[in-house]
Amino acid sequence: DADTFRRTAHTLKSNAATFGAQLLASHARELERGGLAVANPQMLRALDEMGPGSMTVEGRPFQLDLE
Repeated sequence: DADTFRRTAHTLKSNAATFGAQLLASHARELERGGLAVANPQMLRALDEMGPGSMTVEGRPFQLDLE
């Protein structure tokens, strides 16, 4: 539902900003503000294509190692 979508986008935005992943935070902000209306295939594809090599934290490549 729309409210759950907005809350999830808000959480993603906040966490991304906390860790300095500004591009991800920016995309999440757009989703939070526009809701389901901006969650078009192009926006969702852009988020899906964001991998570790495309994100930076404080200007450095972001790498998450869970091991």
